[in-house]
Amino acid sequence: MFARIENNGLWLSGLANCSLLKELYLAANKISEVEGLHRLLKLTVLDLSFNKITTTKSLGQLVANYNSLLALNLLGNPIQSNLGDDQLRKAVCGLLPKLAYLNKQPVNHHKAREVSMDIVTKASSRTSSRTVHRRPVKKTSQSGGALLSSALRSNASVVQKSRNKLKGRINHQSPLKIQT
Repeated sequence: MFARIENNGLWLSGLANCSLLKELYLAANKISEVEGLHRLLKLTVLDLSFNKITTTKSLGQLVANYNSLLALNLLGNPIQSNLGDDQLRKAVCGLLPKLAYLNKQPVNHHKAREVSMDIVTKASSRTSSRTVHRRPVKKTSQSGGALLSSALRSNASVVQKSRNKLKGRINHQSPLKIQT
């Protein structure tokens, strides 16, 4: 489950009850303090890019998400220029030791690889449960043009049969009576 809320001037306190959220995209919402996310214990991805976050103290409530949060995006916030990339990385990793990505860059290559493999594994298990069964295609010795015209003729006959059935139904129905 994820939510994408952008360019809204949003107050975060209303999101506290959305405890099943795993991904939250809050880019460009004029957010200066991260509050109300402490109950989002399943949150793995948080995008706070292009907001108004200036200090690490503004990120204080993210400590509650230290076990689940794997990716955090703070690009375009004043905190980047205030602290610099290295200091920001140290401060955020101190708050969130399991973080694998910060500002779309791997924090720790080993963690990032584990997260990537986990995502690939989950994605492949989801798609394998929805396998599409297709009928085998008959191989013919016809040329491409002959095969196409054969398919078109077959399609035209199906359309004609459908029209005939519809006409038969219309002819057998009683006429409409209009009351005045």
